[in-house]
Amino acid sequence: MSDDYNVYFWLKNHTVVSLVNPNEGLRSSLRDRLVKRATKAVNRSISMISSVLL
Repeated sequence: MSDDYNVYFWLKNHTVVSLVNPNEGLRSSLRDRLVKRATKAVNRSISMISSVLL
Protein backbone atom coordinates (compact mmCIF):
# COMPACT_ATOMS: atom_id res chain seq x y z
CA MET A 1 0.00 0.00 0.00
CA SER A 2 2.79 2.42 0.90
CA ASP A 3 4.49 1.61 -2.42
CA ASP A 4 1.39 2.70 -4.36
CA TYR A 5 1.28 5.87 -2.25
CA ASN A 6 4.91 6.71 -3.05
CA VAL A 7 4.40 6.01 -6.76
CA TYR A 8 1.32 8.25 -6.78
CA PHE A 9 3.14 11.17 -5.18
CA TRP A 10 6.18 10.69 -7.41
CA LEU A 11 3.99 10.76 -10.52
CA LYS A 12 2.01 13.72 -9.16
CA ASN A 13 5.15 15.76 -8.49
CA HIS A 14 6.69 14.98 -11.87
CA THR A 15 3.45 15.76 -13.73
CA VAL A 16 3.25 19.13 -11.95
CA VAL A 17 6.87 19.84 -12.86
CA SER A 18 6.20 19.07 -16.52
CA LEU A 19 3.03 21.18 -16.54
CA VAL A 20 4.92 24.22 -15.23
CA ASN A 21 6.58 24.67 -18.64
CA PRO A 22 3.89 26.08 -21.00
CA ASN A 23 5.84 25.03 -24.11
CA GLU A 24 5.35 21.39 -23.13
CA GLY A 25 1.55 21.60 -23.18
CA LEU A 26 0.99 18.92 -25.81
CA ARG A 27 3.89 16.74 -24.69
CA SER A 28 2.80 16.90 -21.05
CA SER A 29 -0.73 15.82 -21.98
CA LEU A 30 0.70 12.90 -23.95
CA ARG A 31 2.99 12.12 -21.03
CA ASP A 32 -0.04 12.26 -18.74
CA ARG A 33 -1.73 9.56 -20.82
CA LEU A 34 1.44 7.46 -20.77
CA VAL A 35 1.75 7.97 -17.01
CA LYS A 36 -1.83 6.80 -16.47
CA ARG A 37 -1.23 3.74 -18.64
CA ALA A 38 2.04 3.02 -16.79
CA THR A 39 0.30 3.41 -13.43
CA LYS A 40 -2.33 0.87 -14.46
CA ALA A 41 0.41 -1.55 -15.54
CA VAL A 42 2.35 -1.02 -12.31
CA ASN A 43 -0.74 -1.57 -10.17
CA ARG A 44 -1.60 -4.71 -12.16
CA SER A 45 1.91 -6.12 -11.75
CA ILE A 46 1.95 -5.24 -8.03
CA SER A 47 -1.36 -7.03 -7.50
CA MET A 48 -0.11 -10.04 -9.48
CA ILE A 49 3.11 -10.20 -7.46
CA SER A 50 1.28 -9.83 -4.15
CA SER A 51 -1.21 -12.56 -5.10
CA VAL A 52 1.69 -14.85 -6.04
CA LEU A 53 3.48 -14.10 -2.76
CA LEU A 54 0.31 -14.67 -0.76
